[in-house]
Amino acid sequence: MAISRTEKLAIFAGGFFAVLFLLLTLLPRLHIDELLSVDDPDPRPSPSPQATIISVPSPTPKHYPSPTPWGSATPTPTGTPPLPTEDGLMVRELWKFTKGRFVYNVPDYMKQGLTERVEARLSDQDISSDELIRDLKGIGVPRIEKIDISRIMKVSLLGDGGKFDIHSLSTEEQIVSGRDYSQWSWSVTPLSYGEQTLHFKISATIKLEGIGEKAIDIPVLDKKVNVTISPTFIIKSTAQGISWWQFVLGGTTLSGLIVAITSRLRKKKRNQIGF
Repeated sequence: MAISRTEKLAIFAGGFFAVLFLLLTLLPRLHIDELLSVDDPDPRPSPSPQATIISVPSPTPKHYPSPTPWGSATPTPTGTPPLPTEDGLMVRELWKFTKGRFVYNVPDYMKQGLTERVEARLSDQDISSDELIRDLKGIGVPRIEKIDISRIMKVSLLGDGGKFDIHSLSTEEQIVSGRDYSQWSWSVTPLSYGEQTLHFKISATIKLEGIGEKAIDIPVLDKKVNVTISPTFIIKSTAQGISWWQFVLGGTTLSGLIVAITSRLRKKKRNQIGF
C-alpha cells in the first residue's frame, strides 16, 4: 500500500517533535559545564578546599629554677639548724652496735682461800668458737654468750661484799673492733665458803658529738660458784686477827684460839643463813 506525501510529512513531523521533547527533558539533568569543558583547551582549576582552623588555648608557662652552674656553691639556708639532743645522739650510736660474743671461764667449784685465774674475751669477728677459747688460763670451763658490742668496751668482775678478793690483771676499758678478740684477766680468791656469786659488769663507751663520752651498761652477767670450806684458811685468817702482844701476855691460849675459831665459824654460818 503506497504512503502518500502528506502522510510522510506527518510521520516526519511527529518524529522531529518526539526527539525535541526528549532533548528538552534530559538537558537540564546533564552537567552543562562538564560537557562544555571537554572542548576547552585551558580549563580553570577548581578551587581547593581550605583547612579548618581550630583555636587551642596556649598552656600557662611554668617557671622552673635555673640550674646551678658547675663549680658554684650550693646556697646555704639562713639560720642555724637545731642541734640534736643527747637522747637523739645516743640512739644514733646504739644503731652502730653489732652482735658479738662474750666468753668467760668462771669455775663451777672453788676452794676457800685458793686463788684461781678467771679470764674473759669479747669479739665481733667471724672466728670459730675453738679459736675464741683457745689458750684461756684457768680451771673453769669456757662459756659463750651473745651480747651487743660497740667499738670500745669495759669489763669488770665483782663479787658480793667481802665474799671474794679480786685483782684485775688487765685494763678494764679496751678497743674491741678490728681485733680477733679483746681479753680481760683477774685473780680471784674466795673468802667465804658456800654458794657465792660473781658478777660481770659490761659497758659500752660511746662518744657523743659536743657532749663527750658516755657509758651504756649491758645487762649484768651472773655466775654461781660453789666454794668448799678450808679449815686451814679459817685458822690463818683468824690468827691474823689476833695481835702479837695479846698472845705474849697470855691473853690468848690454845683453848682461847680454838674458841675464837669456833665462834668465827658460827658467825659465818649465821651470816650465810641470813641471821
